[in-house]
Amino acid sequence: MAIKTNFQNQANVTVNIGTEVTMGTICLTDDGTWNSLDCTNISFTEKKVAPLEIAPQKSGLLTQGTHQAKHAKDKRQWEVTLEFLGSPLAINRMCLAMYGDGDGTNALLGAYPTVKKYEHGVTNAIPVTIYLQQGGSRQDSSSTEKNKDLYFKSCLMSNLSFNYGFSDGGALKCSATFVTMYPPIEQDHVATLGSGSGSLTSTAGTPLNFLDVDTMTLASNDLLLHDFSLDISRSINSAGYDKVNEHSVGAVVGQYEVTGTLTCKRDDNSGSVEYGNSASQAIVVTQGASDLIGFAVPYAMIEGVTVDTADSWKQAISYRGFYDGVDLASSVCSIKTA
Repeated sequence: MAIKTNFQNQANVTVNIGTEVTMGTICLTDDGTWNSLDCTNISFTEKKVAPLEIAPQKSGLLTQGTHQAKHAKDKRQWEVTLEFLGSPLAINRMCLAMYGDGDGTNALLGAYPTVKKYEHGVTNAIPVTIYLQQGGSRQDSSSTEKNKDLYFKSCLMSNLSFNYGFSDGGALKCSATFVTMYPPIEQDHVATLGSGSGSLTSTAGTPLNFLDVDTMTLASNDLLLHDFSLDISRSINSAGYDKVNEHSVGAVVGQYEVTGTLTCKRDDNSGSVEYGNSASQAIVVTQGASDLIGFAVPYAMIEGVTVDTADSWKQAISYRGFYDGVDLASSVCSIKTA
């Protein structure tokens, strides 16, 4: 077979996120609600992958036979990780996918999520289709220049992280990891999304910037911040496997974990923070003249503290976020964008 002349370039790949209606059904390319996302990096699991499982070894033999090996299609999961700069609209859309609140307050409440299981063929607006235009490995049959498009349907977010610091001009760097139990599909390239009755809305905009941070407090102590991170994660597991159609019958989500690290100047204020009394302490990072934009972890507990003695001494404080144990309507964390 002759070597193919087409090749892939990440700069040619456009990332779009479609809001689905029914679990297991792709958001139609010309009749759905779409958001474009300006990604700085993309990574995903190859479409044909399946874990190889090996049966127990027979006594008296030191070699393995083909009869012992089987690819476990029922355990297949595909991950898509999207790295992007944290513009307000991009943050809102990702928080909506992670825990169902994307209104600009973006608060993860103690009672979330409102939906805890997702069934194939059942209406649900949380799963998304991730459409990588020209992300396919093969050439479009109708074009000599375009690669096929690649889409991952019914994706659920398992991790959302934010990193705020002096690097990269201070721009807020974000990463979102999605999981799906449905095999990705390639199809001929679609030039324009939203050309039918659907819509395509850009999430582009100016990202939040660390250089604009006005206030950083931990337990009401003003700290001189060097960098800040917030990570929201949960597990996504298959509820069972349909062997005939080769996909999961649904997904079950695990509990949220909110963790992070802040690095600040080591001084009297950072030394006034209580690190081991099991009391919750509020973390607030604001950008602008008010607290309308920024991060808040109202009921944080400190997990560990380390000291960096290089140059100016710093303290790295790792924390975990909780809701107020007597109020499920209280916030675990929020990422305000307006």
